[in-house]
Amino acid sequence: MPEIRILHTPGCSATPITQRLLREVLDMLAPESTVTCQDVSRDASAMSLFAGSPTVLVDGRDLEPDAVPIDGYG
Repeated sequence: MPEIRILHTPGCSATPITQRLLREVLDMLAPESTVTCQDVSRDASAMSLFAGSPTVLVDGRDLEPDAVPIDGYG
């Protein structure tokens, strides 16, 4: 089963809708899948994988591989 993570910053208004939409898709395609949400604001190693809030990773790969990382968060 793939590892699915949502990386986000505190207060990101898009995180809840991303969680809901991702769960809807997974319920149809892979209901046994779990999703981990991770606040990256204090995690330097996670920030290196982070293009912006939220970022969805599947097995460590960004679902939007052409996303351009940004420098300012929050």
